[in-house]
Amino acid sequence: MMVKLFFFKEAEFDSVVTNQVLEHVFNPDEFISEINRVLKINGKLLLTVPFIWDEHEQPYDFARYSSFGLKALLEKNGFEILELRKSVNDYRVLVQLFNAYIYKITRRNIFIKNLALILVIAPVTIFGILISKILPKNNDLYLDNIVLKPKK
Repeated sequence: MMVKLFFFKEAEFDSVVTNQVLEHVFNPDEFISEINRVLKINGKLLLTVPFIWDEHEQPYDFARYSSFGLKALLEKNGFEILELRKSVNDYRVLVQLFNAYIYKITRRNIFIKNLALILVIAPVTIFGILISKILPKNNDLYLDNIVLKPKK
């Protein structure tokens, strides 16, 4: 059961920002409902969540939300979509995942990690940025959902 934040009054805030948090919340309906409770009418929620990303902050990484699941969750809890944007929806998603893999396998040894940063991750990142300018976007494969929602 989620602890209610009773020290915040109903409709106390004009806006709420939650960055890469929802995937760590075991009871998302209660979490979103509590945000709704403390937001003023016409208040805004800026929410970001990962879509394609590795498990992190283990063992407290509980969910990934598609744009459809996120929209349904928020609408069910009293929000309407003002804007939903998918970030890094091009070749860079593959580069980011590759870089995350290299970083994770080298992170225990500072020398190897720094060498990987210079010789692998930096050049791959630069290449990925350049290639992403040429290749088309793909709205089905992306890193994050970014949502701006007013309270109904």
